[in-house]
Amino acid sequence: MALDLTELALLRGAADENFEALTRAIVSRRYSALGTLRERRQQPGVEFYLRVEHRGELGDPGRVWGWSCKWFILGPRNELTPGQRTQIEESFEKASKHVAGLTDFVLCLPQRPAKQDVDWIDDLGSARGISTKLWAAENFDAQLSGLDELRSTFFGELVLSPDALSQAHKRSVAPIKARWVAPLEPRRD
Repeated sequence: MALDLTELALLRGAADENFEALTRAIVSRRYSALGTLRERRQQPGVEFYLRVEHRGELGDPGRVWGWSCKWFILGPRNELTPGQRTQIEESFEKASKHVAGLTDFVLCLPQRPAKQDVDWIDDLGSARGISTKLWAAENFDAQLSGLDELRSTFFGELVLSPDALSQAHKRSVAPIKARWVAPLEPRRD
């Protein structure tokens, strides 16, 4: 089951700001070694961007990735409204104009929209040679893999599952396994 990003609305502060903070934290932890994360107040089109300086998951040096976060809660058919599409187009236009050399535009949404909207997003930058990508719940779930402290901070989930705790116990006991005596349970008569 995918992460429910709408739970960010339950945290203190504005949901859209929490969503941006989560996205920025993921990008910073995952990709900061590849280049410098840049942002400024009222950044046109994207909340922040990264100019790739070292080859890695984001490609070769010279690529410029921008992340735009839109806190759109979709209706029962998971479709973007005409107004939401307009906001996305405006963000894309501003980013392509104000972020020098933009090569990759990542649209972050808390919910995955309907197929026709995903196709529209995928095609958004084709005329300008800018790759567009969608990050929705499933993508955030994958990006949070291994970032347990971040997941716990935003979603309050246990960092250790019972299985992970059992495995950690086995690893810690392994060096002294021959001498290990399991804790005794008190008798209940």
